[in-house]
Amino acid sequence: MVSPRRDGLEAADLLLILAVAREGTLAAAASRLGQDPSTIFRAIRRVEARAGRKLFERRKAGYV
Repeated sequence: MVSPRRDGLEAADLLLILAVAREGTLAAAASRLGQDPSTIFRAIRRVEARAGRKLFERRKAGYV
């Protein structure tokens, strides 16, 4: 089991952020990670809440 980092993020959170950043859309990130896009959406919202800030700009073409 991976223990939480001091900033409250876990390794899985960092992988999720990286997948969204690389793929640009929740659907593509979900496909890469083998998860449902709604799961990715909720996880991003959870991470942003912990970080106290938005991590991505949401645009029609995807996440940047």
